[in-house]
Amino acid sequence: MARNELYVVIAPEADSITVTFEYSTDLFTHETVEAWAGSFTEAPRSAVDSGG
Repeated sequence: MARNELYVVIAPEADSITVTFEYSTDLFTHETVEAWAGSFTEAPRSAVDSGG
């Protein structure tokens, strides 16, 4: 059970960053949140991959 409609935790680790999405299944489908997660993580990944 989600505490909020959408809750995102970003936790830096030694050589990576963990992003956790917690969401209300009454409001969002797994596929919707999975798509958001992909979009959310793509920008920083692209910046790191391009060196800037």
